[in-house]
Amino acid sequence: MIGLFVTDLHGNEDRYGRLFNIVEEERPEAVLIGGDLLPRKISRSDGEDFLYRNLFAPIDRLESTSGIVRFLVILGNNDPKVFEPILRDAENDGLLEYINQRSVSWGDVYVAGYSYVPPTPFRLKDWERFDTGPSMNNRCLPFEKGYRSVPDPDGESDRGIILEDMNELAALSPPKRTVYLFHSPPFGTALDMTDMGSGGSDEAETGPVHIGSLAITEFIDTHQPLMTLHGHVHESTSVSGKWHDIRGWTHMLSAVHDGPELAVVRFDTDDPQTAYRELE
Repeated sequence: MIGLFVTDLHGNEDRYGRLFNIVEEERPEAVLIGGDLLPRKISRSDGEDFLYRNLFAPIDRLESTSGIVRFLVILGNNDPKVFEPILRDAENDGLLEYINQRSVSWGDVYVAGYSYVPPTPFRLKDWERFDTGPSMNNRCLPFEKGYRSVPDPDGESDRGIILEDMNELAALSPPKRTVYLFHSPPFGTALDMTDMGSGGSDEAETGPVHIGSLAITEFIDTHQPLMTLHGHVHESTSVSGKWHDIRGWTHMLSAVHDGPELAVVRFDTDDPQTAYRELE
């Protein structure tokens, strides 16, 4: 199956326009969008209008003129959770498939999505969970000091652990035949490197550090999925010099980018090692 992967568009209308020009020209079998769809600090009404103009309407026009391309979408940690129902409505209308913590069939393989990331320094906490246990780096903002766009009366985010979610995700479809659309990159790879310093001690470390998910790394090592797709750490490719990494048999690809261009990863599920990335 031929796919096109983008992520972290962050409400950039030029990037959305480039994406749909590429899709119309190339006609991939599916487009996978890995979260952080919206501009930062946007109201619900403005966000709904943005999604309609830049995502839903272009998909609708594409299908009416050129036939169906599947759009498989998750939200990211900068997308308020209040927008989930809007994506579910778009799915009910047949425009896209919202696949957070779900797996869907795609030809002879599957695609599964996961939006949550380990704790960050950012204030929005809708899509943050502890990674492998109830602890976080000193430079991260505690849950109780952040905010959520939707009520969390049961403390789900505070109690939830990504490691436990990975067990549930693995049970949804055979991992070796599944492409995983993660917002977070795996810890300790070329895809999660930042030059911000860890701040994990009295004397903050400087230079490149890893800030991805240990639980996702463990998931990849244990289950050896067909392919994993990642975003979130914008500067990772600039810092590590790589957008692609391998653990065992699993090819891990990043389409996040810290420049103005749209980073596009094209891949074939029959031959993951031929995937390539271009800046458009």
